[in-house]
Parts: sequence; C-alpha cells; structure tokens
Amino acid sequence: MVKSAHSESNDVERLRVEREPFTHVQVAPVLKAEEAEELLSVLERMDWQRRKQSFYEFDIVTNQQSRENLQERLVRSRTIDRVRGWLEQYLSTQLAPDAVIDLHRYSPGTGVGVHTDRPTAEARFVLNLNRSWQPNRGGIWVLSARSDLKPPVHFLPPLHNTGFGFLTSAVSYHALSERLCSVTYAVVFRFAFKEIED
Repeated sequence: MVKSAHSESNDVERLRVEREPFTHVQVAPVLKAEEAEELLSVLERMDWQRRKQSFYEFDIVTNQQSRENLQERLVRSRTIDRVRGWLEQYLSTQLAPDAVIDLHRYSPGTGVGVHTDRPTAEARFVLNLNRSWQPNRGGIWVLSARSDLKPPVHFLPPLHNTGFGFLTSAVSYHALSERLCSVTYAVVFRFAFKEIED
C-alpha cells in the first residue's frame, strides 16, 4: 500500500506499508528539506559520547538540555504529531500524545545487534539524518520476524530524511549493521499506547 501527499513545499511524502517480515510503515521524506537540514545541523553541533552494552554500541548526547531543546523543536514544528498520525493510521493503533525522543549517532565501529525491545510495548519511529549515505558506509537497518534473521528479511538503507515505524512485539526483530565510515544520526520517536478508558 502506497500513499503520496503533497506538503506545502511541494515535497512529496511517500508512505508505504509493508507486511513482511512484520508490519511496518516507511516514509520518505519525513521532513521538508529545510527542516531536515536544520535538524541535522543541530545534531552535528551536539556533544556525543560512546555508549556500549551487550548488543549495541553507538553515541549518545552528553547534554540533557540539548536533548530537551531538540524535543521542544519537534513539538513546535508538529513533527511529533505527524509521526504519531502516521503510526496510528497505518499501524491501526491509538497512541498517547507525547513521545520520548532518543538521539543516536552512528560513527565507525558502531551498530545494533538483533533484538525486539520486548517486553516494552510501544510504537517506534526511526528518522535517519545524514550527509549523502552510500552503501560502502554500512549502517543498514535489518528487519526480521526471527532472531536468526532467516527469510523473510527486509533491509532499509539509512537514506537521509527517511524513516520507518513499527510496533514492538515478540516478532519485531531489528538490527543495524556495523557503520564502516562517516556518520549518520537517528532520531527515535517512542510512543506509549493510549490507555482505553472504561
């Protein structure tokens, strides 16, 4: 299923829902070109430090105020509202109005192992921002319904100003191959499910 819509700047949003290996929505472009450039410039000016755990290694923002300022920028620009709307419409769910924003920088040697984020139950959207990604730079997103990455497997290159969203579940395995050179950023939007009132 593909939908196209014209934004005010005549950028064309292309939204695609894929059912394999698990249901996810792909969006390109996520932001207007000038918004993406501004956001990337903000990320490039931030201070980062390496974070390493058993199944991942990437850089995180060292200054909490910088992260909060960026989150406020995403609120003011209604980006969080747009992302939530895509997830609700195309993944058939209802989400809480606010998002938790995680910021990751993938520099050479970083990556994320295969995992599902369970038992956390939430909707995720990953926005890729970088300067002209090329295949030889690595850092490709991998989606699978199995921890051993047997087919079907979906590969998503981290092209600038593209994104994908999904619901965490027992079969929403995902990973990021090792980044080989240069730098890319991910803005991760995390939405809790809306509580159903009696």
